[in-house]
Amino acid sequence: MNLEDFPALQGSFVESEKKLTEIRSGFRAAVEGPHDEICVFAVGSYGRSEAQKDVSDFEWMTIYDDTQVSSAEASLYQARATAYFAANFGRRNLSINKTFGEVASFTDLTTNVGGEDDTNRALTYRMLALCEGHPLNQSKAYDAIISKLAVTYASSHTAGHRLLSLATDIARYWRTLRIDYKHKVDERKKPWAVRSLKLRSARRLAYFSSALYMVAFGPRITYTTARRFDPVTVEAFMKTMAGNPVKRLIAAAKKVDADLNIARQLLEKYDATHRELGVQSVREALEKLDYLNAMDDENFKRIRLEAVAMHETAAELIRRLPDPHQKQMIEMFLL
Repeated sequence: MNLEDFPALQGSFVESEKKLTEIRSGFRAAVEGPHDEICVFAVGSYGRSEAQKDVSDFEWMTIYDDTQVSSAEASLYQARATAYFAANFGRRNLSINKTFGEVASFTDLTTNVGGEDDTNRALTYRMLALCEGHPLNQSKAYDAIISKLAVTYASSHTAGHRLLSLATDIARYWRTLRIDYKHKVDERKKPWAVRSLKLRSARRLAYFSSALYMVAFGPRITYTTARRFDPVTVEAFMKTMAGNPVKRLIAAAKKVDADLNIARQLLEKYDATHRELGVQSVREALEKLDYLNAMDDENFKRIRLEAVAMHETAAELIRRLPDPHQKQMIEMFLL
C-alpha cells in the first residue's frame, strides 16, 4: 500500500510538491532579508501536500529568532514574502491576515508551554512547524526551531519515557481545532459546511496519522538505563514528523503491524472525501448552505457520511492493533 493507490490524494501530492519546489527555488532571490534567522513555512493544504486546484488557498507562517531579529524586521520579511507569494499564486488565492498574519518568535513557541501565556496561536504555530509545515526558504532557522523544540519537550522529567509532553500537545492541538470551529462559526459567522467536513476528514486524518506515527516511531527511554532523552535523537525524529499525512499514516501502519486492509479502507474513504471537496461547484454550494437545511442537501449528506465512515474505520484500525501498540495509543492519546 502506497500513496499512489489513492488517485485524488496522489494527484494533490504531486501538484503540491511541484508548486512548493517552484516556490523554494526562487524564494531567496526574490525576498530580501535575514534568511538564516527567519523560517517561512507553507501550512494548510500545501503544508500537507494536499492542495487542490482552484479551491485551495495558499497559507504560510513566519517564525523568527528573536535573539537576532526584531519583530519589525520579521514583519517586513513577511511582507516581502507575501508579495512573492502573490506573484506566484495570485493575490486572491492567498490567505492574508488570517490565523497566520502575525509573525511568531522562537520564544513564543518554546517557552511557557502549557502555561497561562501559551496561547492557541502559539500552540498552532508550534504544532504546524512540527506536524504539517514545509519550510520554504531553506533557512538555518528551521534547524534552530526544531532543535529548540526538541529541548523544550525532551529535556526535563515532564517528557516521561515516551515523550508524553509532545504527545499531549498533539492531542491538545486537535481538541483546540474542534472547539475553534465553534468560535469561528458561532461568533465570527464563518461559513460552516466546508469547515465542518474538513474538520471531520482532513483535520482528523492529520491528527490520527500524527498519533499513530508517534506510537510507531517516537523516541523512548528505558528508566533502567537512562533518565533523560538525547535531544539530538528527539530532533532527528521531529524532522520526520511533518509533511503528507497519508504517507505518514501508511509508514506508521506498516511499522506497528496494523491491519493494512482496514488502513486501505480508511484511506479509500478519505480519497473519496478529498476528491469531492475538490469540486469547486460543490464547495461553492456548501459555503452557502444553511445549517438547518443541511441534511436536505445531497452533497453535504454524502460527504458527511463518508467522513463518519472514516471515523468508524479509524476506530476499528485502533481496535485491531497489536496489543502493545493499542495500549500505547490509549495511554498516550486518550488517558
